[in-house]
Amino acid sequence: MIVDIAGGFDAMLVRDYMAGFHDPKAYAVSHIGWGLNELARWDYLASGAPTLGMDGRSFYGNVLFSTGPNTELGGTNDTACHMDLPMKGCSLYLDDELIVKAGQLIPEDMRAANR
Repeated sequence: MIVDIAGGFDAMLVRDYMAGFHDPKAYAVSHIGWGLNELARWDYLASGAPTLGMDGRSFYGNVLFSTGPNTELGGTNDTACHMDLPMKGCSLYLDDELIVKAGQLIPEDMRAANR
C-alpha cells in the first residue's frame, strides 16, 4: 500500500491523479516486473510518435511498479485507478534474489547476450 508520494511536480501530478478516484484501493500495489526487451527504448515518448507506452514499460533493465487493480491476475483489488511507473537504473530483489542491479539483469538466463 502506498502511504506517501513525495517529490516535486511529478509527485504532485501523481498525488492529484490518484486522489481524484476517491478510492483507497487506488493506492494498492498491482504488480511489479522488470524489462527484458532489448529493442524497446525508454525515451521513446520523447520522439512524439504515437505509442501505447510499451517501450517505456518493457525496456531492458527497467523495474515496473504498478498500482491499482489486479483482478486480471487473480487478485481482488478492483479499483478504476491504475498507473504503470517504469523506473530506470533501479534494483530489484525477488525472494532475496537480486534480479536487477542498477538497471542490469543479474540472472544469466535473463541477461542479454551482448550485455
